Amino acid sequence: MNGLDCNYFQIQHETNFSYEFPISRATMLLHLEPLSDAHQQVLNFEIEIEPVANPVLVTDSFGNRCHLLDIQSINRSSLCITSKAEVMIQNPTAALNDFDQSSWDKINQSVDRIQYWDFLSPSRRVYDCPQLKSFMAESDIQPLNNPYVSLKTAAKIINQNLRYEPGSTEVNSRMEDCLEQRSGVCQDYTHILLAIGRKWGIPSRYMSGYLHLYPEDGQIITDGVSHAWCEFFLPDLGWIGIDATNNLVADNRYIRVSVGRDYDDIAPTKGVVYGGGKSSLCVNISLAHSSMENSDWLLQGAQQ
Repeated sequence: MNGLDCNYFQIQHETNFSYEFPISRATMLLHLEPLSDAHQQVLNFEIEIEPVANPVLVTDSFGNRCHLLDIQSINRSSLCITSKAEVMIQNPTAALNDFDQSSWDKINQSVDRIQYWDFLSPSRRVYDCPQLKSFMAESDIQPLNNPYVSLKTAAKIINQNLRYEPGSTEVNSRMEDCLEQRSGVCQDYTHILLAIGRKWGIPSRYMSGYLHLYPEDGQIITDGVSHAWCEFFLPDLGWIGIDATNNLVADNRYIRVSVGRDYDDIAPTKGVVYGGGKSSLCVNISLAHSSMENSDWLLQGAQQ
């Protein structure tokens, strides 16, 4: 990967858990380290834990680099996990507008159903249901000339027919909840579009990460949020990202962290604690953009 047509980002993701009573032990799996591949390179990554701990680097079944945390004899009522990352992202170069019109045949003939089983089969959060059938029929979502155009059109219809409303659904809400009330957040939009892709026989996977929608050189955002979008495997093109929440094709503004069948596979923090009683969670995310690699940590003190 060269530096041409690239965005450089620094991300600081701080997760604070507070408990009613002291906890004695915490065991968690952390999906916080961004992906490295042909279009995205992680230049630096580190995790800080308070109380001090040494998370173990592991690779999950989807190839994500994640960290296993097991802290014993804590005896305190708070836990703070801070990840810092620097990434370089190159714009995808595939000529998407020239996508072969016969690609439905290519998907049927060349996609290995065993290799992509996880991304073709129903999962806990992504499945066919009466509410999805009704929504597709009412909104006239159907396969068009080729898979790429069909998916982009489905994303546009979802964007236009659902209302983005933070707080209208919860992290454990079902896909049906969003479809029934016609409102939700990026997690819901993504699950719905994934269900449509799998229904059409297209390998479809959940991508978590961050989005810096209007990057300017040196710009720092201190109230960022995690984001989610879809990736679909199309022969001759590979994995293509489509964001139904913003009706966009993923480009070098999208910082990719982890991939899975649905949200449950790649929640940023997941695990158990011993003791504690009632708990609360506070997440602070800061993003800094640069048009070139910067050796300085631009986010220094951004959240203080």
